[in-house]
Parts: sequence; structure tokens; C-alpha cells
Amino acid sequence: MNGSRVYWTPMAIESLQVMYDFVSIKWDQQIMDVLLDAVDETIGRIQQHPGIAQLIEGTPFRRYVLHKYVSLYYMLTDEQVKILLVWDNRMDDRDLIQRLTGAA
Repeated sequence: MNGSRVYWTPMAIESLQVMYDFVSIKWDQQIMDVLLDAVDETIGRIQQHPGIAQLIEGTPFRRYVLHKYVSLYYMLTDEQVKILLVWDNRMDDRDLIQRLTGAA
């Protein structure tokens, strides 16, 4: 699956936008650019090595930590890497699996 096609779910796009908007209020453009660069680099790594991220036990979901405060969740299908959610690790994660399941 090297060079895999990446698909961003609507929830993933929305959660990235929310994270970006939050960062833009708290920090300057340079920090925002670092966040987006980290996302781009991570997507490139995942495309080349889809199994690189930690598999969440008992689920098809994988977690890639972008930063101590931000994780990217995805799953693999036969045809693509499906980006499900960009998550602020400081948030309450009780409904995380339910949200991932809804995005899948």
C-alpha cells in the first residue's frame, strides 16, 4: 500500500478547521504554519507507511501523535488511508471511539 491514496472525511476536515481556528486565536501565524506543516508531513509518512501509527486495541483505528496536544486518527481500507479526526489530546476522550466510528 505504499503511496496510498488519502481520503479526508468531512469530520476530519471539520476537526482540523476547529483546531486551526483555536490555534489562530491563541497563537501567531508561525505556530499555525507549524501545525499545518506537521499535518502535511504526517500525511506523507502515513501514505508511504500506512501501518506506522499505533493501532487502538479492538478497533480498526490508528492514532498518530502530531504533537503532545494533537493526534490524527485514521483507518486503512483496501483502497485508501481514511483520515477520520484531528483531536486535541487535552479533550475528554470518553466519546472518542464513538466519534471515530461515526466518521468511518
